[in-house]
Formats: sequence, structure tokens, C-alpha cells
Amino acid sequence: MARTTRKSEAKRWTIIALAIFTLIAVIGGTYAKYTSTATGSGSVGIAKWAVEVNEQDMSTTAATFDLTFTASNEDTVPNKVAPGGTATAYVDVDLTGTEVSVDFSCEIAAAAATNLTSVFGADYADKVTVAVGTPTLQGTTSNMTLSGTTVTVGTTAMSGTVRVPITLTWTDAAANNVADTTTGATQTSVTIPVTLSVSQHVSNS
Repeated sequence: MARTTRKSEAKRWTIIALAIFTLIAVIGGTYAKYTSTATGSGSVGIAKWAVEVNEQDMSTTAATFDLTFTASNEDTVPNKVAPGGTATAYVDVDLTGTEVSVDFSCEIAAAAATNLTSVFGADYADKVTVAVGTPTLQGTTSNMTLSGTTVTVGTTAMSGTVRVPITLTWTDAAANNVADTTTGATQTSVTIPVTLSVSQHVSNS
């Protein structure tokens, strides 16, 4: 009988001890703990974008420019182009004030290609193409260097002008022989509408 009583008492104390530990754990978890937060703000400068073509600011609006294509092809009269030939025009782009590196690209302005359609047909894109060549720096420049077709900015804003070549190519393709022959027999000139794009250079690395 005494042994049974001791067992019951030990069991009761064990249950009480477990209850106390459980209560401590629960209470400890519900009590607040030290915590602090802080907020802050900072400012960073925005790199300037400044581009002019023909003294027209094209930083925020479209600008227009004139192109004068010059052709010099073997076995073709000077300043004439034929299948397999090329003609090049130049555009001077003033990047003074720009604080990012830039790339150049161009394409035929499809919206203004009515003349191309009348000369080469609806499939004019299979016959004539335009592409940007390697730019060159003009006159006095600072904080700008050429790396292929990219103009790389220095530690401050660029100052100076870049001459961008735009090359027209009349593709020599056997599939176009009949159409090209008709063009050469019936046409004397063609106006090439070109869209030049100047865009921020973003490294892939």
C-alpha cells in the first residue's frame, strides 16, 4: 500500500513538473522581445541623355535629317548603284552632355517606303537593306572613346560629335534577276527612307 502511494505521488510530481515546464515554454513564447527597426532614404543622380542630329534635339522627340548617298562600285558608273553594289551616307550625331555609352542602329522606315515599293515592288526588303557601319569621332572630343560600334563614356559627360555611316546594299540574288532587270530598265533613282536609332549601351556582363 505504501509503495502504491509513493508511485502515485511520484507520478503526480512528474505531471506537475511537466505542466510547469509547458507553462514556462508557453509564457516565454508569448512575452515581447526586444526589436528595433529603422528606415532611411538616399539620393542617386540620373545619367543625362542628350542627342542631337543636324542641330535638332532628338533626346525626347524624333528629329529629321537628310542623307546623301555616295556610291563607288567597280564596273558601275560613279554614284550609281546596281545589284551587288553599295552606297554610303553619313550622319553626324552630337552626344555632348550624354552620360552613358551609346550604340547606333538603323532600318528602312517602312511607313515611308512608298517610293521603294514603286521602284522595287512590295518585296523591296528582299532587294535593298541598310546597316550602320563603324562610327568615327569628329573634331575635338572628350570623355568618349570608340569600341567597335559603341561609343563609350568616360568619367564625366561626353563632349563631341560622332559620324555614323549608313550603308545601303542592293542584294545580288538570282531570284531577283528579272525584277532587278526591270528596275534597271525603267527607273533612274530611288529615295531611301531611313530611321536611325541612338540607344543606351547596356553590357551583357
